Amino acid sequence: MTSEKIVKVNMLSNQFRHAFEQCRLKLSVCFQRFPNGSCGDATLLLGSYLKDKDCGKFIWVKAVRGRKGKDWTTHGWLKQGDILVDITADQFPEIEEKVIVKTQSEWHASFEIIDENQIADYRLCDPWKKAKLGRDFNILMTFIDQQN
Repeated sequence: MTSEKIVKVNMLSNQFRHAFEQCRLKLSVCFQRFPNGSCGDATLLLGSYLKDKDCGKFIWVKAVRGRKGKDWTTHGWLKQGDILVDITADQFPEIEEKVIVKTQSEWHASFEIIDENQIADYRLCDPWKKAKLGRDFNILMTFIDQQN
């Protein structure tokens, strides 16, 4: 990914994150505590948004960290080539950045990747999830359009 594209993806990801923060109470219950517990669905929506903005297709990375039990956790983010994009990492206490767009992240490398084969686009989900996330996507797009 070129540096110009990285700048574009970063700008769009920040814009999308801001929309989530402003609209979260209007969104599905899974986003009420955004970014906490919403990485999977947020990743699908962000992947759709970046695709619509001519940034190409992104892969949804699903990962785990820790031992089963007390310190075990899951997380998800986007990947395209060697670039990762994460708008929910700050749900973890050790992360302060609201939006991460970079080629290397020691923190992300601390996770074990369990799946990175799905294109991150909510429109490719089952009909129920597609309808639920489609409603949320439309709310976010309306907010972003009003801001521009």
